[in-house]
Amino acid sequence: MSKQELIAFVKNALLLFVIMVFSFLFFDLYVEIKKTIMGIPVSKEDVLESINLPRNLPVIIAITVILSYRKHRKDNNRTSSSRR
Repeated sequence: MSKQELIAFVKNALLLFVIMVFSFLFFDLYVEIKKTIMGIPVSKEDVLESINLPRNLPVIIAITVILSYRKHRKDNNRTSSSRR
C-alpha cells in the first residue's frame, strides 16, 4: 500500500466514521426530535440520557473499518483491471 493509498484509505475511513456517528446520533435522538417537532418540551437531561454513543462506538468502528476496507479493495480491483 503506497502512501497515497494509505492517505485515501484514512480519509475515507474518517468520512465514514463521521457519517456513522451522525447516523447513530440521529437514531438515538429520534424520539426527542419527534417530540420537539410536535411541540412537546424536551429537557437537556432527556436528550443526554437518550444518547447511547459510547455503547455503540465498537459497532460504529467495526462498520467503518469494514466499509473502508471493502471500498479500498474495490478501488484496487478497478485500477488493476484497467492496467491490463
